[in-house]
Amino acid sequence: MQSRNTNKKQRSLGLKVLILTSLLVIFIIIAFLGFFFWAKSSTIEQSEYNTLYQASGMHGETQTDSVLVVATYNIGYLSGMTNNLPVRPTRDFYLNNEKRVIQALSELDADIIGFQEIDFDSRRSYYTNQATMICDSLFAYGAFAVNWDKRYVPFPFLPFKVHFGKMLSGQAVMSKYSIANQQVHQLERVQSKPYFYRAIYLDRLAQVVTINHPVKPIVVINLHAEAFDAQTRSRQLDVVYKLFWELEKDFAVILLGDFNSDPKVADAEINIFLNDNRLVACAFDTNNVMSAHNTFPFDNPNERLDYIFFNSQRFELIDSRITTEFGDISDHLPCVATLKFK
Repeated sequence: MQSRNTNKKQRSLGLKVLILTSLLVIFIIIAFLGFFFWAKSSTIEQSEYNTLYQASGMHGETQTDSVLVVATYNIGYLSGMTNNLPVRPTRDFYLNNEKRVIQALSELDADIIGFQEIDFDSRRSYYTNQATMICDSLFAYGAFAVNWDKRYVPFPFLPFKVHFGKMLSGQAVMSKYSIANQQVHQLERVQSKPYFYRAIYLDRLAQVVTINHPVKPIVVINLHAEAFDAQTRSRQLDVVYKLFWELEKDFAVILLGDFNSDPKVADAEINIFLNDNRLVACAFDTNNVMSAHNTFPFDNPNERLDYIFFNSQRFELIDSRITTEFGDISDHLPCVATLKFK
């Protein structure tokens, strides 16, 4: 009899443990899903993702002749060589890099520049709008495109205190000449990754900006292509290549940005542009790919990821270079070109 009662108590206790464990598991799942859907939700309306901006400051007169200086710079949200590393630079670190980038850009004196990885309102860069800061200081006009809008990005994964947190980041084209309009093309996402990864990951964009140059309108395509999945990147560059030549029917087009493709790699996706003899690749010798001037990482450049292309029938290349004067403001180096209308 006593043994039977003991068994009943044990079964009852086991059932309670099972129920409590089940409730705990259900709670953890609900909490995780609640956090996940909150984290991946946007912080602003999608109608605010793509905007034109007129600087608040006064700037000097723009050149009206046929020569212009263009540049592309993955600014790495001014995080220098800490980009994507499990560290959290101080506010003073960013303040110093903000001053440095304004000085370096002022000396560069580009007429048109495309930025990638520029923050608009992100925890990781202490909620500074880097785009308006630069535009108000140096350029009259800007076109901004958000490609990463999340309430919480749990990366780098550990420790928790270095998580990016709130993210509002993207791309920007800035110009000394007025901007007529912009269209933003969202490129294919990486389908091989799980849903949870894709939901938090940034979008890849081709930002198409029409600029009112006094000689003739220019279209600038500012690209930030997929970094990690080669097949996706290949399809993205195919789309951009077709877009370039479609726009070239009516406009002089300059394609620039971070293509995330090194020509020294076998079957490099960038070859779709490098192998087209109608195009000029700035600061690049297509006859000697292995000697290409590299742009990443800053401290020991061994990859060429950043490019400027144009149709040789539209412009003459006067000069181009990969500039090191920006130092370790970013983990990328800028590519700069001086062009002349034909």
